Amino acid sequence: MTPSDPYEALTPAQRTLVTLALLGCAFLAMLDSTVVGTALPRIVEQIGGSGAWYIWLVTAYLLTSSVSVPVYGRFSDLYGRRRLILGGLCLFLIGSVACAISGSMGVLIVSRAAQGLGAGALLTLGMALIRDLYPPSRTDGLIRMQTAMALMMVIGLVGGPLLGGLLADHAGCAGHSGSASPSG
Repeated sequence: MTPSDPYEALTPAQRTLVTLALLGCAFLAMLDSTVVGTALPRIVEQIGGSGAWYIWLVTAYLLTSSVSVPVYGRFSDLYGRRRLILGGLCLFLIGSVACAISGSMGVLIVSRAAQGLGAGALLTLGMALIRDLYPPSRTDGLIRMQTAMALMMVIGLVGGPLLGGLLADHAGCAGHSGSASPSG
């Protein structure tokens, strides 16, 4: 028994729009890890943390995003992907806002952990939904989607650290000159 395509009713324009949104979600998660990873030393310095805090920041994000990937995958198989990816996106955005307004290392670590929980959904479920939209039986877009995903990953892996370095060097906090020690 072959399962029917739940996205069969989508017009080509709707399918393209959904695909771009899903690629955007996956790209957002990828950029978060590459951009922020490059800028974290400067962020820790500006908030007044030490090397031990830096390790907690990295570990909080990686641990929560890594642990949440199989959980999101399993629950999406049981309950559907749409609500979970939207929930993951909301959690990621709330964590991002909390990171932006955090004034202490403790709050920043908890915020990065929340971001990681959301990021686990974005990349995993974004790719799963694209696969659902373009199953092997639908060869009209499968190769284009694989190419788009590969291009997105290359841009994220190469462009993310470059963007993170630019942001760390040129978009610092007010009153931070880039060469002076943090002012507290």
